[in-house]
Amino acid sequence: MSGVNFSHKGRVGILTLEGPPLNALGAAMRAALLRAVEAAATDPVSQALVITGAGRCFCAGGDLRELDREEPAPKLADVLDRIERLEKPVIATLHGPTLGAGFELAMAAHFRVALPNTRLGFPETRLGIMPNGGLTQRLPRTTGAEETLGLLLRASQMPAEVAAKLGIVDQVASLGNAPDVGVAFAQELLGASAAPRPTSTRKEGFADPAGFGTAIKKWRVRAGKFPYQTPGRIVDCVEAARLLPFEAGCAFEAAAFEDCRTDPAAHGLRHVFLSERRARDLSAKPAPPPSKVAIAGTGDTAVNLADLCLKAGIRVLLLAPDRYAASQLEKRMAARLDREVLADLIAAETRRKQLDLLTCEIQEDSVLTGQDFLIDATQQDEPGAELVLEDLRRRAAPDATIAMCKQGKATVPPGVIFLDLTFAEAPAKLVEVDTAGDEGKAGAPLSLLRKIGLSVVGRPDGQPGLAIGLLIGLRRGASTLISRGCSPYEIDRAMRSFGFSLGPFEWTDVLGLEVFSKPMADGPASDIIQRLERSLIAENRLGRGQGVGWYRYNGNLQGAPDEAILDLLDDASGSNEELSDDAIANGLLLEMTRDALDWMTAFPTLRPLDIDIAAVRGLGYPETKGGPMHAADAKGLLALQRAYQATGHGTPPELLQSLVRNGSTLASLNG
Repeated sequence: MSGVNFSHKGRVGILTLEGPPLNALGAAMRAALLRAVEAAATDPVSQALVITGAGRCFCAGGDLRELDREEPAPKLADVLDRIERLEKPVIATLHGPTLGAGFELAMAAHFRVALPNTRLGFPETRLGIMPNGGLTQRLPRTTGAEETLGLLLRASQMPAEVAAKLGIVDQVASLGNAPDVGVAFAQELLGASAAPRPTSTRKEGFADPAGFGTAIKKWRVRAGKFPYQTPGRIVDCVEAARLLPFEAGCAFEAAAFEDCRTDPAAHGLRHVFLSERRARDLSAKPAPPPSKVAIAGTGDTAVNLADLCLKAGIRVLLLAPDRYAASQLEKRMAARLDREVLADLIAAETRRKQLDLLTCEIQEDSVLTGQDFLIDATQQDEPGAELVLEDLRRRAAPDATIAMCKQGKATVPPGVIFLDLTFAEAPAKLVEVDTAGDEGKAGAPLSLLRKIGLSVVGRPDGQPGLAIGLLIGLRRGASTLISRGCSPYEIDRAMRSFGFSLGPFEWTDVLGLEVFSKPMADGPASDIIQRLERSLIAENRLGRGQGVGWYRYNGNLQGAPDEAILDLLDDASGSNEELSDDAIANGLLLEMTRDALDWMTAFPTLRPLDIDIAAVRGLGYPETKGGPMHAADAKGLLALQRAYQATGHGTPPELLQSLVRNGSTLASLNG
């Protein structure tokens, strides 16, 4: 339940938002706040008003679910306007996350006092959402265009001390709880007979017109690089703050907000965000991430996983088979951090702190004492790799959680969590999880994976890798197009033009051609890609790690087309058909979508949102399009069915036909 408690302390009224854990300003909370504000306006006892939040934060945002329809009354802008028009001083007392609509509420107060743990920001920009409570008008009046746009377009969070230096916060309290701090500040104001100070009347941010204009030009250029309109509309609104009266600027903001809210790109971004929240919760008991982890392995998988953990402040014990291997691991990790220092990616002090969190040891009983989470991250080519997992299980404490980190499918022993990290490295950030039925211990490990920046999606027992399966669908479509005269480089270009981070042949090189050796062996001899890759593997052209695959790399991560491949294709393909980028992308996407729909028939617990997360966070499917299942609904399932029938891609999948017959959507299968 969301509500607002109205209490008094002497001559100070206190409005406390009570909607744990976020005190979100959804419709019910806005209505309760407006009622409390109206009561406070006529309350003869309250000569000043403090607004604060119960629990761990002031207010961490609004209700994203409201964005699929027009904002229900009372609108945020109307509530905040009423607060600002109060004829008694209003003090927002901030603590913890003060984000989104909470930040807008804080700026509508006349004064702001913050506890040291306060963080202010508007992270919703990443979701295609812009302010709709006057923030683009109030914030630049306080601190100017440069700081306003930097905060809003980066979607970053500002510490209380920084906000105080910029004049956004009036005071950072060193001690006390939020209500008491607010009351003390209010009493000081009353003692000084201070009047209300509406943020809408402030002009400090306009003191340097030339600097304001320069910031607008700078950030407009940067906003143009985003694949959705929200950043550019924010720049327009901040510019309007200096050009228009406050009320007109707010009306301009409201119109821009509505345009952004209904933008298909924003729908896609919100879908991905909400899907990640809902992505198959594998733990019956959510738990905080562990503060330390033991990782066995000396290859890239172990090193990359350790690096992510160190960057997240997690203590890492890297386990090696012998003393020499442990020493080499330590040198490798140090060298990796040294390169980041030289490239100005991290400071020397950050390097020192990360190395302080790292220990490299031999895998033996004494070093595993007190380790609650152990990961077998050995690779197949590491000596003794097949024995490591069983050794960890034998040496670990009975209540320890053990995971195995492999690519693709593997036999998972009882009580071991399976982590598929095929797509866990840049540009991807996906880990597919199978708990092998032991969900009770999964809470802390899954929290750790999310803390180190990976998106977690579960897959049903027996289901092959989701992201790799989607890529195989793209490759199958690509094989058909190559037979029609397209080159791998034209296909990759078309998929990047659609919005993918990499095309299917670039992904093949990143993962290594041998990853696809089994699908090739099982495939028809007529498949051009399969036949060509057999030849490439025989020539030791194994992918980017080898320096050559479908592309030549010459020491770079970015590959260059290879004339030798084009010569092979001239001999293999039977035609030379000219196809547009759109036609190429649509053909591949139909094949990928077919596979996904067939999986959901075979594995009923698999949901469309799981597939969307695998596509977006694994394959780099454009986030603004929300994933292939979201895109199918947006296109219309009847239109998708007709696309299969009209383009020679065979009979539409049975699940698609069923949904069309019933007038339903893929989203309805998310539960």
